Amino acid sequence: HFGSSCRFNQRKANPSESCSSSFPHPARMTIADTTEAAAAAADVPLKAKATFLQRRGLVLPASVAKQTENFFRFVPKELRVGPWSWFPLITLIAIFLVAAILAVPALQGYQPMEKSSDFHFWCRLVGWLYGMGVMVYMVKYVGVWPMVSWTVMGWMVTTLRYGAGTLGLVGLQRVLTFPSLMTNTVTVLIWYTVLVPGIILMSPKKARNKILNDWVFDWFLATIHGVNWPFCILDWYFQPIPLNLFDLWVSALYCVAYISFYLGVLDPAGVHLYFILSPRKWWGSLVYIGIVGLVVAIWYGVNMAQAWISAGTAADAAAALAAGGTAAF
Repeated sequence: HFGSSCRFNQRKANPSESCSSSFPHPARMTIADTTEAAAAAADVPLKAKATFLQRRGLVLPASVAKQTENFFRFVPKELRVGPWSWFPLITLIAIFLVAAILAVPALQGYQPMEKSSDFHFWCRLVGWLYGMGVMVYMVKYVGVWPMVSWTVMGWMVTTLRYGAGTLGLVGLQRVLTFPSLMTNTVTVLIWYTVLVPGIILMSPKKARNKILNDWVFDWFLATIHGVNWPFCILDWYFQPIPLNLFDLWVSALYCVAYISFYLGVLDPAGVHLYFILSPRKWWGSLVYIGIVGLVVAIWYGVNMAQAWISAGTAADAAAALAAGGTAAF
């Protein structure tokens, strides 16, 4: 999102300039300068913004920090800076503990995928090449920054699963089964129901049409926020296996890892891609709980779809799922 939007912001100044030239490779990113800019904007002491990364001398160049601060200024300041609320913090700790407790029973349900047919091999090879082609385009014309987003990570997970199926890596293929479905489903739902409406409402009225055109109708953004969903479903449909606790647990780990990365790296650096994840308001705990509920609902929906495919009718699928749903745990 950030890299694509950078391209939108730079068109007037210099259409030939790409984001990859304006923003350094993540390996060279550091965040103290970004923290300093954000602190100055919020009129809070720099020491109050100290983070794990900052204490180790990791800083962003001043020019990048300024662009980051200016771009995300549309996000309310109380969501960008300030202390965390206790409610979201306690909720996150509880989610981490539940994931740890479920590790042993979840791992007991792991089974690799079965070998697929030659037809599936060729279909997955095409999908793998297509997924990598989109990534190559992104790196060349947009930059590497979008790789830190949930959306592009979901696209990479699906592309990797296509590759695992092509190469016969049935263990990795199984591990990525539900993360691929979950991440892309969450992307489509949250992007079109929360993020895009929120960005438009928080932007000046005169700029809303321009933002809508560049954020919704841009072919690359439409690909990773729309085509991504049938792209991941098609890969699963080749071998529609029922999901169990292992798949749910792996996706929980995926969510925990990304939220930790977002709150521990992106948020302190001022990269507020997903303002609804802000831990600075009490309702952040409701957002985190809602994400857990959404993941479980997607898991249930995938199992119902698999039962429908196997049984042939929606009624039979519902009966089969009701009869065997508890066995998944």
